[in-house]
Formats: sequence, structure tokens, C-alpha cells
Amino acid sequence: MLHYSFFTFLFTRGSTLLSPKYFLTHKSVHHYPSEGRGEERMRVELYHASKFGNGAKVAEELRRVMEAKGHNVNVHHIKGENPKKLPSADLYIFGSPTRFGKPIGSMRRFIKKVVLSPGTKYAVFATHGEAVPDKKTGKMPTEEEIYRWRKTIPIMDEVLKGKGLVKVADKKFYVLAETMKGPLKEGWQEKVEEFAAQISL
Repeated sequence: MLHYSFFTFLFTRGSTLLSPKYFLTHKSVHHYPSEGRGEERMRVELYHASKFGNGAKVAEELRRVMEAKGHNVNVHHIKGENPKKLPSADLYIFGSPTRFGKPIGSMRRFIKKVVLSPGTKYAVFATHGEAVPDKKTGKMPTEEEIYRWRKTIPIMDEVLKGKGLVKVADKKFYVLAETMKGPLKEGWQEKVEEFAAQISL
């Protein structure tokens, strides 16, 4: 009798939240109030294709910053990951180094194979070599030239938005140009903070 009375209460009190329609149509999410904050806690899956460790450093710092805000962040290198079977999350972040002005090939192939529901939220970041003067002329590259060599994020957006995903943020990080292998340009941690703030809005 107690069992019957409990469910009678749930489904006859006129509650939208606990009506049968709610259980049939409500989409499961991972949002919970963060202690002492007005933000909602998210589950985030981050995938990067770091080649020289710069993107990996950004990913780990982003995890640290976001977990300090109460979010749950899992970081993966795409090597060995199955893009067709990504774990459930509230947000997906994809990070790629830049090769000849575009996302590295492994990341392009990965996001093209990604299977996620339309409406899924995502964010992207890219690492680029910093702009430096031409060795022969001493002139800095024009904005048009810089854009031509920094199309990593627009190319990733084109693929992901083409799948019906919804973008929430992006950020560029710069690598010292002497070797193109790093280290990251000074101030990159502050950029991570900015990126995390955009994501958490």
C-alpha cells in the first residue's frame, strides 16, 4: 500500500517535473549546483592531438582550472580513442596543433568521424607559432597572411558545426617561433583562465 501511495503521489500531484511525460521526454544531463557558486557543474570530455606537448600542457591546465570551479574534466590524447564511441558529457573540447595553417591530420580525421547528437555543445583550441618578422625583409606578416596560416579553428568549426554541434568558445595559444616545438609563449596560463571563463558561462 505504501508503494502504491508513493507513486500515486508522484503522478497525481500535477508536478511537471515528476509527471510520466517528464520521464519519457527529459534528456539526461550532468548538471549539478557547484558548492558556493552560482555555476552548474559539468562533465567535460577533452580530446587533444598534441605533438610536442604544448597542447597537452594547455589541456592539463584547463582541467585544473575547470575542476577548481567544480567541473569534472577528463583529458584524452586522441591516439587510441574511438571517435564513434565518445563517453556521455555535457561539453566536448577539441584541441589541435597547427600544421601548414590547418589542424594536424590526425585531428582532422578524428573530428570527421566523431558521432555526437545534434545540439551537443563543444569548444575548441589551437596552438600556433607566434607571428615573427620575415627573415629577408624584416617585415611582420599582414593580417591576411596571419589568417591564412591560422585556419585551424575555422576548419574544425566547419566540420563540427556540419554535424549540428553547437559551439560555446574557442581560444588560440601561441608557441615561441624559434623551434615551433615550444615552449608556449608567456601568458598562456592567463589565456587558459579566459578560455575556462568562456566555457563556464
